[in-house]
Amino acid sequence: MKLKKIGELYKTNLENKFISSKDKDISQLLINLINVSLDYVKSEINPESLHSIYLRGSCLKRDVTDKSISDLDIDVVLHDNSFKYYAMNDGYKEKIIDKMNKLYGFSLYPDVVYYSKSYWSSHIESCIFRFQSKKIEGIEDLSITSLDIDEVILYQQKLMKRVYDQYFSRPWNRNFYSNTLIKRFYRICGGLELLKNGRFSLDIYYCYTALVEKYPQHSDLLQELVRLYLTNCHVFSINPEEYDNLNKFEETMRSILEISRIEWNIIFGFIL
Repeated sequence: MKLKKIGELYKTNLENKFISSKDKDISQLLINLINVSLDYVKSEINPESLHSIYLRGSCLKRDVTDKSISDLDIDVVLHDNSFKYYAMNDGYKEKIIDKMNKLYGFSLYPDVVYYSKSYWSSHIESCIFRFQSKKIEGIEDLSITSLDIDEVILYQQKLMKRVYDQYFSRPWNRNFYSNTLIKRFYRICGGLELLKNGRFSLDIYYCYTALVEKYPQHSDLLQELVRLYLTNCHVFSINPEEYDNLNKFEETMRSILEISRIEWNIIFGFIL
């Protein structure tokens, strides 16, 4: 499988803001897949608690049947502010996948997350999601069309600290590994290279390309790491046979991450 451009590369305008368009139409097939998911959403929550529902991710940019698309990102915002967020019940997810396969011959993993309105409206991570999302149902549209570069920098700072503390601040433990680690590694370290030039993307293609340009001496390993990610992106965890392959990337990943941490401090004044 070849790495493709499935997301958007944003560039700052004269006001140092990234601008997002919400104009893209949603295909009937994608609407059908969304509705399968929303049937279970509405059976899991009190309808009166629903504020709004959003779609985001690669399915907004490419044909939903493209094999590079593996999941369906749906964020459900509730009036209830007694919690931050929680994921849909796994049993419902399995039923959704089964129904999609029966109706359409394929499925997308329903990555459905419920958010409180207060968290969705104010948290820095939700700010990134709101920027990349499109409202598909609800009484009010909380998505946004502009994002200040300082907000992206803060988001990246928090993400780097979280990933470093979870994966790299201790001896390597393959049990911590999921495909999310590779994705976050590229988004953090490649994302820094993009931000240096006033650009922003969560698309692995752009983040990977930026890292290869920065570290040509590691291009073979970075390409192999992408292959590992693409091979396993539809199962959301690494195949056991691949663990030995992952271990050989540890030194390079640690080295690049440490350089990125130092540069964050020098460029943006953050101590990570």
